[in-house]
Amino acid sequence: MVFYITKEGRKQHEAEFLKLQQELQDITNEKNYAYSNCGDTWHDNPTFNDLEQRERRMATKVAEKRNFLNNAQIIEITNRNTMQVSIGSIIELSRVFSKSGKNSIEVWEVVGFGESDPKNKKVGYNTPIGSLLMGMKVNEVKTMNDFINGNIECQVKRFFNNWEEVNQ
Repeated sequence: MVFYITKEGRKQHEAEFLKLQQELQDITNEKNYAYSNCGDTWHDNPTFNDLEQRERRMATKVAEKRNFLNNAQIIEITNRNTMQVSIGSIIELSRVFSKSGKNSIEVWEVVGFGESDPKNKKVGYNTPIGSLLMGMKVNEVKTMNDFINGNIECQVKRFFNNWEEVNQ
């Protein structure tokens, strides 16, 4: 499976990978200490057993992140697509919630896999709302179902070339 990420997303995932590797090394060191200084390795050493299980789980996480990075394809964002929503698009989005009747106008940037950051108005293409938006054009309307809010009608109102244009 191919995952699409931005250059910034690649840096974030690589930093997470290095952090996971360090955590694995710390657990391994702690396990080795428990083995050397705390008695038998398996039947009289619950600390060693716990650390061994944690080490296996962490090794799996490291392997998964390595696999992700090996299969991730970087999407270059030189010119943002202003014709239809794609990774890198910055859009003004109208959402109408059927249960409450509430209408919200928001600006979002569509980013790569695992790069969602709602506080900074970034939504991953692989999220429910991100996948709904992909390929949409100005004034196009699509509906998604949300268990809490009922149907949500989403409409792309406009595209922006950059964040500076948003803030004007």
